[in-house]
Amino acid sequence: MEERNKLNNFAVTAKPFKSMDSGDIKKPANCSKSTSLSQRESESLQAMAVGLRTEWYKLKAEMDNLLKKCERVKDENKSIMEELTKIYGRDAISHLIAMESESDNDEETTLSEQN
Repeated sequence: MEERNKLNNFAVTAKPFKSMDSGDIKKPANCSKSTSLSQRESESLQAMAVGLRTEWYKLKAEMDNLLKKCERVKDENKSIMEELTKIYGRDAISHLIAMESESDNDEETTLSEQN
């Protein structure tokens, strides 16, 4: 009786045999080392590229934001200079105008050095 129960349990848990085709045959691990390495390197480089691209987009967005702020400050400075000129006259603020000109020249030099 015990023998019969064991056979019944075996029959229930046994999986049917599946015929194998060439797709089921695995290559030995040592045959695909260079392929795996190249694939790992490729995946690593791809992940690095995605990370760098993300960082570039963040830096570009930050730079665009800073450029907008810079333009607002320049506009504000120009407006203040115009107001000072109206109130005190050009001669009274000539030293500020000279400083502004020097600042503009420094900025142009910096931009030309970057290109």
